[in-house]
Amino acid sequence: GTFSIMASLDVTAPESGAVVTAESSYAIQWTTGPLSGSAIGAPNVILEYSTNGGSTWSYVNGTSPFTVPNSGSYTWNPTPATLTSALKVRVYDPNNTATMNTGTGNSEIRGQLTVTSPNLGTESWDVGSPYPITWTKKGDWATAGYTVNLQYTANNGSTWSTLTTGLAA
Repeated sequence: GTFSIMASLDVTAPESGAVVTAESSYAIQWTTGPLSGSAIGAPNVILEYSTNGGSTWSYVNGTSPFTVPNSGSYTWNPTPATLTSALKVRVYDPNNTATMNTGTGNSEIRGQLTVTSPNLGTESWDVGSPYPITWTKKGDWATAGYTVNLQYTANNGSTWSTLTTGLAA
């Protein structure tokens, strides 16, 4: 009979509840078997991701032939803007899809907000005067249906008061 030597691949990050920040960089990690990185194994792999629990898949490296070196780690940059709790990542040898491995469980792509004004914590504002409150965002908050609530504290975070709710991010 005939047999074939197959690469052994296992996604280790992200897995099972890991949080990935939208529109940032993230180190996807996988382990390789003893022959996986060699000339007779799989010198390159394909990484794919799904934002809907595995119903559809997209390439992590969007440039044809979509492969990355089989080093056990690849910096995904930028991560998608889609906010989801159903992220999955898989890896496989482009010459043998039977080597495919999908990370365990679902992970999350989470948005991020960064207040840009006020941002020093030393600002002093006059009562009754208007001041801009601004922020930057990572992630597609609108499509996900998320909004922003603005709150402030006058006692280093012991208590918070709401200025407004339901703002578009």
